[in-house]
Amino acid sequence: MTLKIIEIENVKGIKKYSFSLDILPNKPSILVAPNGFGKSSFAAAFNLLNADGLVVGEYSVHKNEAANRPRLFIRYQKPDNTIVDLEADHSINTIKDQFDCFVINSQIGAKGTGVNYGSEMTINPVTLIDIIPEKVKFNYSLKFQQKSFGLNNKILPNIKSLLSNSKLIEIINEKLTILDNALECQIQLKIGEFVNEVNQQLGTSFKLIEWIEKNKIDGLNNISYINDLAHILCEFNFLAQKQNVF
Repeated sequence: MTLKIIEIENVKGIKKYSFSLDILPNKPSILVAPNGFGKSSFAAAFNLLNADGLVVGEYSVHKNEAANRPRLFIRYQKPDNTIVDLEADHSINTIKDQFDCFVINSQIGAKGTGVNYGSEMTINPVTLIDIIPEKVKFNYSLKFQQKSFGLNNKILPNIKSLLSNSKLIEIINEKLTILDNALECQIQLKIGEFVNEVNQQLGTSFKLIEWIEKNKIDGLNNISYINDLAHILCEFNFLAQKQNVF
């Protein structure tokens, strides 16, 4: 997922401005500008979001004029290059359906060190979490997956070693939206149809896999997010063999 555009209208010092961006998930982006260039207004637009819309008080509306209706617009690109537009104004908020927004206000203050010695700038620390989360393993069981799959569960490989490999988890974490999208109802229905067809076949695991490659592999490749996950696993398997990461 890539955040492409943030557009703000009528919030504090911003009349209307569109920011063209390439913000990636899990990678910090820093907005730097001199005083008076709209950094606080940018943060205020997100801070004023709630479930019902963009709730801007009298002193947060551009030029304090009620006729200036506030608006926040976001455009982002999915891994399959689909473009999604979201917005919030005084009556709607579609941003909340796909994003959580948090604004942390940590003011920089001047601290005097003496009349003849100038001053220093200090930033009060912000604690996001004060404990180290415990390690949580994937709740994966081959027997459970085989039971869920049905009659021909012998074609399922045991991926326990993959799910315990930090290198693979790091790769998947960088593309976490692929997993989210793969869980969408329409995709899960297609997977369910595939499982049902496999369970109607007879033969050894070798024969079943041969049947899948001949009759179903093209259909699976057309399910974009499943195909994306398959590419990650195949690429990781190649790197693992090449670099001996296991």
